[in-house]
Amino acid sequence: MQGQLFTQDFLLRGIRETPPWQMLGEAELAAFTRTLAEIFAALGADTALNEAQTEQLVIERVLAALGWRDDYLPQVKLSGKRREDVPDVLLFESARAKAAALAEPKDERRFRHGLAILEAKRWVVCPRWA
Repeated sequence: MQGQLFTQDFLLRGIRETPPWQMLGEAELAAFTRTLAEIFAALGADTALNEAQTEQLVIERVLAALGWRDDYLPQVKLSGKRREDVPDVLLFESARAKAAALAEPKDERRFRHGLAILEAKRWVVCPRWA
């Protein structure tokens, strides 16, 4: 499982024990599953998207399906002088938190208002899923 954030066991079983999963209704889960199926239906085994295309065609749509409508910022720099440490997305709990981040004069200070960061990579279909 090297390089993966969650174990397969957590994604298949453990997640069902978390409060957010337990609060999720059957209809909500079915709607979310349909939305994900629509997003991924256009991406066949031969699809080759670069990172920016993956962000636009997959990540942004999944974020919207998860409820992150406008409460995020792309490409916020952690380093004041260089282009190092630039996560793809900084997620905020609310529009108010995002507004507070935007009021910061320096990019790297915006992270104090964030809830999580998201790092996206180019689309690569796993051969066993194709």
